[in-house]
Amino acid sequence: MIFLIKERKRHIIVDTLGNLLHVMAHDANTHGTKAAPTAFERVSEKYDAITAFSGDAGYRGTAGTFVKNTLGLELHIKNP
Repeated sequence: MIFLIKERKRHIIVDTLGNLLHVMAHDANTHGTKAAPTAFERVSEKYDAITAFSGDAGYRGTAGTFVKNTLGLELHIKNP
């Protein structure tokens, strides 16, 4: 059974094999690029082997800057 929860955004981080590493949900009134750094930070702290993240264009800006400047990692943005 699938439950749809309205007014929530989700950030799901998986490894290259699709194994679940972290899930985070927040209110829809918080922009994704403002909330995503928390998810990136938690994953990078827990998994030392991570050297880069990949995401869609929604992660440009604040999230990309955070990953580069604070975590010292790369955030590859997929172009459509």
